[in-house]
Amino acid sequence: MQYDKPNKCRCLEVIFVTPFASNCVSRTCMSVLARSRPSSLSIVKTSSGSKPPSRPLPPGPGPLDADGKPLKEVTKVTSRPASSATSRRFPVRADHALSSSAQSSPKISSVSSTRSMPSTTTATRRPSNADSSTSSAPGETISTHVVKLSLNPSSQQDPLAESFNQTVSLLQSKPTHSRSTSVPRQADSSTPFRTAQPKAAPAAAPVPDRGSNRTDLRDSNNNKSPISIQYPPAPSKASPPANNPFEKYNVSATKPACGLRNLGNTCFMNSLAQCLGHTKPFLVYCLSEQFESDLTKSSLTKGMLFSSWVDVLKKLWTSSAPVNPTNLKFQAQRLMKNFPLSRQQDAQEFLIYFRMGLHEEVNRAAGKSRHSSRDLSKLSEVEAASGAWNRYLEIDNSRLVDTFVGQLRSNLECTTCGHSSVTFDPFWDLSLPIAKHQMKPVTLQNCLQLYTDKETLDGDEKPNCEQCNRRQKHSKSLRIYKFPKILVLHLKRFTPDGRKLDSMIDFPEKLDLKEYAAENAKESSTSYQLYAVSNHSGTVSFGHYTAYCRHPVSGQWYLCDDVRVEAASSNRIVSQQAYILFYEMI
Repeated sequence: MQYDKPNKCRCLEVIFVTPFASNCVSRTCMSVLARSRPSSLSIVKTSSGSKPPSRPLPPGPGPLDADGKPLKEVTKVTSRPASSATSRRFPVRADHALSSSAQSSPKISSVSSTRSMPSTTTATRRPSNADSSTSSAPGETISTHVVKLSLNPSSQQDPLAESFNQTVSLLQSKPTHSRSTSVPRQADSSTPFRTAQPKAAPAAAPVPDRGSNRTDLRDSNNNKSPISIQYPPAPSKASPPANNPFEKYNVSATKPACGLRNLGNTCFMNSLAQCLGHTKPFLVYCLSEQFESDLTKSSLTKGMLFSSWVDVLKKLWTSSAPVNPTNLKFQAQRLMKNFPLSRQQDAQEFLIYFRMGLHEEVNRAAGKSRHSSRDLSKLSEVEAASGAWNRYLEIDNSRLVDTFVGQLRSNLECTTCGHSSVTFDPFWDLSLPIAKHQMKPVTLQNCLQLYTDKETLDGDEKPNCEQCNRRQKHSKSLRIYKFPKILVLHLKRFTPDGRKLDSMIDFPEKLDLKEYAAENAKESSTSYQLYAVSNHSGTVSFGHYTAYCRHPVSGQWYLCDDVRVEAASSNRIVSQQAYILFYEMI
């Protein structure tokens, strides 16, 4: 339906805003039209365009004022006794500057004939349409109530909050009038609505909602009151370490190394490549391209093995996809002609060949030692140790020797005459026998103790005694004289008779070798920290190699299983599959 020629009544402007408009039309608009032209209001059928005969309107309610309001309702002062906040069921209109101390009953003031929004400095207050004791003031809209309620900082009525939420829901569900005003923002833009806080009793501790900045509090009367709370910003993610010495080599502080493709039984090569790729001093030497000045063309592979290794190492730390080490395998196979890499091989044997091949390509030694025939037996232990080390460097001198090679002191003592002889020998790794304990678990210290303790050389192993001038039974003991920067410990799990020992060996993350040092050992640190483990699972004839590696910057442990690389807990490092341990000096 539509109304034909309605008079200028402002109540019709809110007919699309609130369901209370029908009440306004029946009481005010009808009477105004009846007084001016009773037969002007008619019902029009818009579908057919024909106009049905008009119906006479009922008589008006009586004399009206200029706004169409019955005079008896305007002049009559309605007083309402003050009631508690909990007795009201609906919100009242509140002005912006209304004092919170006003306790007297409000009076109805004269209604302005304009449509402008009421001034925020007025101190009058009118009851709403929902109040059971009074009627709505003409010209008021729900949006005006919302504006005044949101601007009032002094309202202390707790139940208003619940009715306020109902009003907001009503406005959101109904289309708003085109001339309605928007809600002004407060000075604090973080809280779009501001309501009064209860003063009767201290509020309970809020339970924050993680998805919003609002929460519900309850006052002493168990009434909900929405209070706006601004939570602090969420903590930012942990930033990478500020000190990253590998940043200039494109080694990220958070990104792990990539995986390596298995080219057919090459898991042993992939496992050791990951362990060597996490060796800090060797990693810096390779990525900084310092090796280029040390490359020699006199080696068997003409520097191609080291170049292919550096190429794999760069991709290992910069690529986002698994690395294909085909060229590395090809160059290694050229060096190890009697060591077919397409078959299952022992990782410790491959480590010996591979490091020796890399060493030969960057060997700085000029040639054979000039002191090879020098007798060191008549020198003191310190002089003999230094002479033996210098003799070795004259033959083998490279950055790998500086990183991986240490020195052992070996003492042979004849059990017949007591004559002893001391020699000093270099070592690239220590092959530790596995100790056997029936009642308690085996530790790495037990294996080290078994390696350095005295052992008897008898039978075919009898050495020649210089004092007796014949082969005699001897006792042999080993001590570490020079500690390397990188200590490689090989656990002898494979026995000569073709068995594998799956004993659980408990090894620490931090290791101190002070008790295994020689008496006159060269002064250096004896403390080490674990950073890589090569694991073997399976039997002698069939098995698989993996590696646990510690990130050189972040310290996070990762499991490297060919192409698969995933974060691992440090509690998983110690296992029955541990085969080769890599420790760095700290």
